[in-house]
Amino acid sequence: TVSFMFMKQNYLQALPLIKQLDGMFSRFVVGIPHLRNGVKFEKFAMPLEKLTKYLRIIDRHCARNNIAVNFLDIPCCVFGYYKKYIENKNYPPPLASVRSVPLQYRTSKHSLPSYRLKKKIAMCKKCAVSRKCDGFLKDYIKISDTTQLEQLKNKK
Repeated sequence: TVSFMFMKQNYLQALPLIKQLDGMFSRFVVGIPHLRNGVKFEKFAMPLEKLTKYLRIIDRHCARNNIAVNFLDIPCCVFGYYKKYIENKNYPPPLASVRSVPLQYRTSKHSLPSYRLKKKIAMCKKCAVSRKCDGFLKDYIKISDTTQLEQLKNKK
């Protein structure tokens, strides 16, 4: 498995990397960073509405070329559609325990640090995939223009 974090500094390299490594790994995981420890979040994180174009390109490329991909911690409304491999549930990191989370980041949510907590916004209430999506990472709500995103509607 190869993991790729979408950041301001590298988002244009995601597709070339996937193309270059195609066939060498069984799966690609694409996510967005959760940064803390004094790091200025805004220096690395891209507003979600600016990711849509690039995420769709990667998704189309992987689908056309039968490449296994998972997208983590990115709400489906950023893509504009739902697929089972767009995973936006708030799971603790592998091997996490309450003791592994530094005191300043501990929360009442099992072993999730504060910078991994998600929040649903108003448009989430009417979203067709509301039960499959935990909403937005709180730090991304602050830097994103969520009015440019739309909740998913039920297919008729």
